[in-house]
Amino acid sequence: MGGCCGVPVVLFGLVGIGMKAEQEEEAKQVAAGPEMTVTAQEVYAAYKDNEIAADQKYKGKVLEMSGTVDGVKPDHIELKAGNVFAQVNIYFADSEKAKAAKLAKGSHVTVRGKCGGKQFVYPYLESAILVSE
Repeated sequence: MGGCCGVPVVLFGLVGIGMKAEQEEEAKQVAAGPEMTVTAQEVYAAYKDNEIAADQKYKGKVLEMSGTVDGVKPDHIELKAGNVFAQVNIYFADSEKAKAAKLAKGSHVTVRGKCGGKQFVYPYLESAILVSE
């Protein structure tokens, strides 16, 4: 007599397992090395000029990106990509969050992560690791 109420719990559990497996796969791809090396300015400019072309060039690829930290937020850092409103957001892998917490505005860093395309206004990398600071 399981009833219907157990079904959502099982489905949410399976979704969680699938998401964890996807995150682990992304982490392996990022650890394996970059597909290309870029600057925050290059990626931001590409997405500003033509999102379709930028997605074809960068989305889903592991990028190693250098730039200057413009902000440290609870769930990501912002890399300066030109003027005051230009940035690329970097979402770190859970294993890297302690390192990211030590970063300060103005630090020059190199990060590696999987390009997720453009989210709202800014391009972003996910499952990122800190390569150097």
